[in-house]
Amino acid sequence: METIKTTQITQTTIVYTKKDPVNEKNAQLAAQYVLDSLIDKCLFHLTTSEMQFLYNRRELKDIKPRDPDNTFRMMSYNILADSLCEHTTDHFDDFELKYIEWKHRSAMIKKEVAFHSPDIICFQEIDRGDTILLPSFESEYQIITKYRTGTRSDGLAILFRKSKFELIDYKYIEFKIEEREHPLLTKDNVAMFAVLRIKSDDPAMKKKLIIVSNIHVLFNENRGDIKITQMYLALKSLYLISQKYKAYDKMLFLAGDFNSTPNSALYSWLTNGDFDFYTVRTNEISGQKRANWMNMRFYENDLKEFVTNLNSFFRPMQKYYENRLSNLMQWIKAIRLLKLVIDAEDKIKIVETFAPPETIPEEEQLKTFDFCLRAPLRMTSAYASFQRYYYKYYKQAIPPTAFKPYSTYENLITSIPPNGPVTVDYIWFLEIPAEEKQKVYHKLRVSRLVEMPLIENLSLLPMRYPQKFFPSDHFSLVVDFTFD
Repeated sequence: METIKTTQITQTTIVYTKKDPVNEKNAQLAAQYVLDSLIDKCLFHLTTSEMQFLYNRRELKDIKPRDPDNTFRMMSYNILADSLCEHTTDHFDDFELKYIEWKHRSAMIKKEVAFHSPDIICFQEIDRGDTILLPSFESEYQIITKYRTGTRSDGLAILFRKSKFELIDYKYIEFKIEEREHPLLTKDNVAMFAVLRIKSDDPAMKKKLIIVSNIHVLFNENRGDIKITQMYLALKSLYLISQKYKAYDKMLFLAGDFNSTPNSALYSWLTNGDFDFYTVRTNEISGQKRANWMNMRFYENDLKEFVTNLNSFFRPMQKYYENRLSNLMQWIKAIRLLKLVIDAEDKIKIVETFAPPETIPEEEQLKTFDFCLRAPLRMTSAYASFQRYYYKYYKQAIPPTAFKPYSTYENLITSIPPNGPVTVDYIWFLEIPAEEKQKVYHKLRVSRLVEMPLIENLSLLPMRYPQKFFPSDHFSLVVDFTFD
């Protein structure tokens, strides 16, 4: 056939012929569709290298069919606030400085969001004075923000697609009490919660709610007691909100930067619903101290090796820990005494209750005290649950860095700070049915996700983030949820 015209749009080339009017019409429609899609998703100005970068993060697909009407995509992304990025300047030479400028980074973040097209977004480290990033989403998303209570200007944002969801309720909690001093409530971190309902004419869908929570846990690796407190209160808040809607089937999500690794007591506590902190030092609870290239490759999120190492490390120091059990007992007691109430201004207030004075000597208390702290909710990690299912049971496309037999199946990496790669970002989920269960009840599952960049590829790049195609020192988490 005689080829007379070629229309090229970015990576798409469409060829049609003069002799076949049907093909010509179809080609014109296809070309217009591609052009409209690129413009609609703000991808028209993506360069070839940018497209290759975004496609290099493999998208895993479930083998089960899914209903698009019962599926939504969630993204969680610590975007590295511009106000916090400035102190990293010393790590960059002159050639790389342009890549840490907010103008460049915000443009790359917008392109990444447009490429993945999530229905719900949880941003961490969004600047209070940002006039570039969030305003660019206002036409498509409804935006809710909650900033820190201290001098730092960054905070959290939840965005949801206006065409797909309606906002039913919004709440937030501040982890610092200004009225009085409390040893575990001294940091200005916050968490926020949005109750959403999918817009649908289906009566069953109207009885189903999505409760999204966004959190950025304290970074300080030495204050595991405060990290646990913030997580405990966030989970308790999520449970408290869910109890307001007992007549609804509820899908609960907890996303954010938890500043805790999969090989940690905090991760085990959240995954299993409890943890005995008797043998763990406060500064070891988050697992951050072991976050570097060597330890990441050694553990690879393997719980068996983690437990073995934990026992061998702490057994010789048992006497040392017995001298510190008093402090451990005090902060566990303090957490158990914290209660929550919702006020009229959407704020979840922390109320400290007081136990009666102890009459038993402390030495006797330590002999019988329960150091096992129970979590208000036991949730499932989206990435870990899907990757365990996908790789272990269906033997699909094992990556170059295979998971070990006792692996948590978490990502091997979600962030690369100056001291080395670490996994600290997660999306957790849980489904709570209505007390009076509906006849049609859907089971929530992860149907698709976007993998992290391969470590083998990242090791070829300069270990300095952000950089050209990585606008943050964290990678975005992207997950599709389906309720069957």
